[in-house]
Order: sequence, then structure tokens, then C-alpha cells
Amino acid sequence: KPLAGAEWGTHGYTPVGLEYQTRVLEKLAPSLVSIPLEEKLTSKALRNMVANNFGMHKAAPKQQHGELLDESLRALRILLEQHYMARSSSTCTTEGVRVDVTSKFDRIATNFMGQAVHVFTYRVRVINTREDHIKVLGRSWTITNERGQQTVHIPPDPSNAVVGQQPLIPPGGCFEYHSGTDINTPSGLQRGCLVVALYEQGREHPPTRTILAEIAPFPLLPPKPING
Repeated sequence: KPLAGAEWGTHGYTPVGLEYQTRVLEKLAPSLVSIPLEEKLTSKALRNMVANNFGMHKAAPKQQHGELLDESLRALRILLEQHYMARSSSTCTTEGVRVDVTSKFDRIATNFMGQAVHVFTYRVRVINTREDHIKVLGRSWTITNERGQQTVHIPPDPSNAVVGQQPLIPPGGCFEYHSGTDINTPSGLQRGCLVVALYEQGREHPPTRTILAEIAPFPLLPPKPING
């Protein structure tokens, strides 16, 4: 999915599918004339989108060429950013609970021991593709650095919530949030799960059971420098 800075974890409910995708693309590049209608936005689809918009601007008046060139260069930069985020993402569905995660590098900082650490943020989108309500109760994380050393382990806990919330998600709904972590190497790997209650008899009744919705491994990567 495309990601805009303003959309980087809203700590709330958001649209899904093409509605979400179109809204973010319009924020990323307001001058886009052609927007892909495929819900799965691949790198190829992004490249085609940029090429199509280049072509559609050819007939623009000469006085608009400078502005359109600036916008085209911005679109190319966005394409590179989206490619980086695609490499830093994962998706997994467990019993109809889909979890999409994307990480991005934030900065190099100093921890409380005076050591340099690499800070990353990550955005989690929980999409309910089931026919009944679900509630996210808690989460688990395991983070390893690029040497394979485990730096963080939070075991599954149905009471630790996500950013202080235990959202109830209706069928077809989505809840997203963002958080962050740091590691002592330039890159690493993060995986985990969400503790999710299923309301198979309706939300008016107690949950019927609890599952662990897998969060597939996603890399923590530094962005590649743009040469030239």
C-alpha cells in the first residue's frame, strides 16, 4: 500500500482497499491525472502510474512545463520512497485477521548508556476480513539486530493493548497505529503477533475465543542513498 507521511499511523480507524489507496496517492501527488485502480499496488504499477502521468502532461501549455517538471521529479522521488517501504513491509492473515506492517528509518540517536542506536518507526494496520467483530487485546514482539542477536522480546499478553487501546474492529474495518523501536546495528528484523478476541456470536455476547494473529517478519532497513 502507498504511504504518506501524514498517514503514518493515525491511531484510529481508517478506510481500506481502493478508497484508502486513492486517498493516499492524491495526498502524495495532488497533480496525478492517472491513478491505478488495482488494490494491490506493485512496484510495476507505480512505475506505470508515473509513466502515464508523464505522457498525459505532454500536451500541457508551455507555461506549465516548469511546474509539471517539478511535480514529475517529486513523483519519481515518491516512487523511490515507496519502493523502500515495500522492501520494509510484511503482510499475513490468520483466520481472517490481516496484519500489514511497514517500517522506516527515523534517525540515529544515543541511548541512556551513551551508545549510538538506530531508531525506526513502524506502522501496523489490522484489517478484519471476517464476518464477525474482533478486538485487539495485546501484542508480542521479537526484534533481532543484523548480527542475529535478540534485542527485544515482549511475550504475548492479552492485557498490554496496542498504544493503550483495545480496538473493536467490525467486519471489513481497519484499525491502524504506529510505534517505534531502536537497535544497536544499522538493520534488523522484527516479528510478532497480536492477541485477538473473536466475537463469533455477535459483539453483544462475550468473545468465543482468542487467537494469536501472526505478524510476519519485516526488516528494519536504512534507506539507500540517492546518488547524484
